[in-house]
Amino acid sequence: MSISTLGGAVSKSHTLYLARRSIEEFFMRNFRVGHPVFFWTFTEHLLDGVEPRDKDSAERCFKPFRDLCARREIELLTVWERTKKGSWHPHCLVNKFLDVNRVRPWMMQRGWGQQMVAKQVRLMTVRGPGQPRRIISEGAYLVGYLTKYLTKAIGLPSAGKKKCFSATRGSKVGTIKFKWVPWERPGSYLWAMGYDAFRLLHGRLPWFSDMMAVIALGVQVSHWDEIDFLWDFGFASFNSS
Repeated sequence: MSISTLGGAVSKSHTLYLARRSIEEFFMRNFRVGHPVFFWTFTEHLLDGVEPRDKDSAERCFKPFRDLCARREIELLTVWERTKKGSWHPHCLVNKFLDVNRVRPWMMQRGWGQQMVAKQVRLMTVRGPGQPRRIISEGAYLVGYLTKYLTKAIGLPSAGKKKCFSATRGSKVGTIKFKWVPWERPGSYLWAMGYDAFRLLHGRLPWFSDMMAVIALGVQVSHWDEIDFLWDFGFASFNSS
């Protein structure tokens, strides 16, 4: 994939960057003060011969849960996924306990199916090939999991201009309308611009050792040379390696 074909992807990079940072901050903030975090997923009950509902209809069915969280002062982050069958359903993070035995029938009355995920985010043991076991939070896994579904959802023509990520006030680290000041922390801006370009080009998330490669992509996709053609953050050492 050439850099010139990444224009559409870059236009969505603000949303992906905002969502990823918001999810990460959500876990860190709540874990730091000892608040539990819970992961919820609601699914549509599809009947044979009946078309799945569109995004607007799914949002209307989800609104009661959003209102419930607002009434109880529960932080809520939501990432929407569109399944292979065409239905839209939300993956949610909340920071207070809700009884699934009460929420399930209540949400079924509002158009959702019986199949529902409701679990507390805990520590888990992982081990890579030839590596010792280590304990990490499921939150680290969920950041990538939710970002993957968001990346897929906002790339669908059926999504249009529909929001595929939302968060309650205070849970979102910014807005997609944020503007970067060109002369303030350009490295952070170029990392954000190059992050998704790197993922699309290489099929994986960048590592720390890929920092300069990500920034180099950010320069290209953002046309940074037209803003500051003298800016060369570390490129001398990068190009000589």
